[in-house]
Amino acid sequence: MCGFVTVYHPNHGHAFDANLLNSMRQSIARRGPDESGTHIIPNVAMAHQRLSIVDINAGKQPMTSGDGLDCLVYNGEIYNYRELRLELESLGVHFYSDSDTEVLLKACSYWGPESAVKRFNGMFAFVLWDSKKRRLFAARDRFGIKPLFFAQGNNGETVFASDIKAIDVYFGRNRIINRRAIDAYLTLGYVHGDMTFFEGVYQLLPGETIQYTSSVYAKRSTFWDPQDAMACNTGIISQSDGVSLLSQAVKRQSMGDVPVGGFLSGGLDSTLLSSIYIGQQNASFRTYSAGFDFSQNDEAAIALETAHRLGAIPTAIQFDNRLLKQQELLLNAYTTPFADNAALPMIHLSETAKKDIDVVLSGDGADELFFGYRNHRLLRFEQAVGRLSPAIFSLISKSLKGHLSNSGALGKISRFSDAVTCPLARAYVLAMSMTPRNALDNLYSSAMKGDLSGWRTEHDFEQMAKGFSIGSPMKLVQYLDMRTYLPGSVLTKVDRATMAHGLEARVPYLDNDLVDAALSQSHKVNMGWGDNKKQLRQWSKSFVNQEMMARKKKSFTSPLDQWFREYSFRDVYSMVASEGLMDSGLFEEKTILDLIANHRSCKQNAGVTLWSLSVLGKFLTSR
Repeated sequence: MCGFVTVYHPNHGHAFDANLLNSMRQSIARRGPDESGTHIIPNVAMAHQRLSIVDINAGKQPMTSGDGLDCLVYNGEIYNYRELRLELESLGVHFYSDSDTEVLLKACSYWGPESAVKRFNGMFAFVLWDSKKRRLFAARDRFGIKPLFFAQGNNGETVFASDIKAIDVYFGRNRIINRRAIDAYLTLGYVHGDMTFFEGVYQLLPGETIQYTSSVYAKRSTFWDPQDAMACNTGIISQSDGVSLLSQAVKRQSMGDVPVGGFLSGGLDSTLLSSIYIGQQNASFRTYSAGFDFSQNDEAAIALETAHRLGAIPTAIQFDNRLLKQQELLLNAYTTPFADNAALPMIHLSETAKKDIDVVLSGDGADELFFGYRNHRLLRFEQAVGRLSPAIFSLISKSLKGHLSNSGALGKISRFSDAVTCPLARAYVLAMSMTPRNALDNLYSSAMKGDLSGWRTEHDFEQMAKGFSIGSPMKLVQYLDMRTYLPGSVLTKVDRATMAHGLEARVPYLDNDLVDAALSQSHKVNMGWGDNKKQLRQWSKSFVNQEMMARKKKSFTSPLDQWFREYSFRDVYSMVASEGLMDSGLFEEKTILDLIANHRSCKQNAGVTLWSLSVLGKFLTSR
C-alpha cells in the first residue's frame, strides 16, 4: 500500500520542477512511510511513497523495466501475482524480485495494459509510462478500493495523485468548489461518480482506465462493470463452493511479510473473516473494535467476547461526544468533506492498530454482495407495495409534499408514498439520503440554488439506471450499491482512515472470484421478507460457532443524535454554523438555527445533517 503522484506533459522537451514534485510527494507521505523515490524523464515525472508489505527489500518505486522503456508507480496489492508470475515465466519472462510490482509491470509489458488489468485480482491504482509508444496509461481496480485523482492543467499537463492534497500542492489552493459535490455530500454523505469537491479535479471510476498519447486527448475505457458478472447467471453457489470461495479469498489476501489483524464488530461479516484467518494461519491475530457511550450503539462487549472465543487478542476503544469536535482530524485524513459517522472511530482504531500490525482485514463488501443492508429490505418492500395500489400512493405523495421533513408522521408517510411511486433509482437515493430533498432546498440560499441550476444528485442515479439492462429491480439496487455507495462511502472510509496511519486494509469479500459468483445470482438467494444474507449465514456454519452468530449485531456508527443533544445550543451552533459555512453565501442561517433548535427539542433527529454541515464548514473555512 502506497501513494504516488505523476505529472504528464505531451511536450517531449517540457522541464519539470523537481522541488515541486518532491513537495507533492511529501504531501502524501503518510500513505507510505517506509520509502520514497522520484523519477523524471521526458514527458513524465513520477514520485512514490511506499508502505512495504510484500518483498520488503525489493519492489522500490518508481520501477523501470530492464530496458528502461517502461516506468511504473503503483498503489495496492495484486493477490494473484504469484500465479501470474508463473504464467509469465512459462512464456519466457524473467524476474529479478519477488514483488507484485514487478509482476504488474511485466504483465502490462507482455500482454499490454488493457489486457493485463483484466487479469489482476486485487486492489490497485497505477500509472504506467511507455516511452517507446509515448503513451501514459492509468487504471483503478474493479471496485474502487484504491483512489486515483487527476486534473488537467492550463499548460497541457495532466496531474495524477493518490490524494487530492498533492494536486492542491501542484495547482495551488485556489480551485473552485464544486456545487454539485456539495449537494451530493449533503444528500448522501459522500461524493459519487468521478466528481470531486473541486471543479476540474476528477476521480478515475472503479474498473476504469485512461490513456494519453502524444496529445492532451484522453481516452477513458471501462474494463469491468458489475453487469458483466450479473449477466453470467451461472446459478446458485453451492455450500461447498461457497466455503471454498471464502477460504480462497482470505488465503489470497493473507499474503505478505508483516503481521495481520482485523477490524471486528461482532457481526457476521467480520467474525467470519477472523475465524477463517485464524483457522488457516499459524500466527497470532489481533482484533480492533469500537464501543460507544450510548448502549444502542455499543458493540464493544460483543466484539470482545467474540474475539476471546475465536482465540484472538482483542483491543476495544470507547468513544463519546468529544468526537464531534474532531472535524479537523477527519479532514486531515480525508482531505475533503466525508460524513460517514464511523469514519472518526476508524481513524482512531487504525492509529491503535498500526502500533501492532501493518495489515488489517475488513469485512466491507459483504452487504453489497449478499443484500445485507436494511435499505435492501426497505426498497424491496416499497417496490412490492407500489405495485399494489400506485394511484393511491401517488395521490398521498402529491398531497403531502410540503411535509418532507426529517421526522414526524406526515413526513414519514410522505417520503414512503413518494418512494413507492417514483422511479427506483430515485427511491434508492431517498433510502440512502441523510437529509430529505426539501430540507436541503430549505437550507440552500438562492445563490446555491442558482449555481445548481435545477441539478440534483438523484439525476445522476437516474442516468446510471438507464444504462442498466439486467432487468431485476433488486439487481439494479445492487448495481447502484456497487457503483456508488461501495466505492464512494464504504471503501473511501476504510482507505483514508487506515492510510492516515500507514496501515494497509484488505477486503477479502471483494475477491474477484467471490464477487463474480455472488453477483451472478438472483437476489432471492439471499433475501427473505424477514432476513438477509441467507447464503453467507449458511456458509458460516463451516467456520463459526453458530451461537455467536445468533446475537443481534449493533450498529458500528456514532450516536450523533444523542451526542448533539448533550451539548448546549451555543456549542452546537459554533460547531455547525462556522465562519466558512456562513461566509460562503450558500446556506440560510435561519434554517440552520431552526434545525439546531428542532433537533435539541427532539422535534426531529438531525444529527447526521448537523455533523455533515459542521465538517463542510470546517473545510470551507480552511480554504
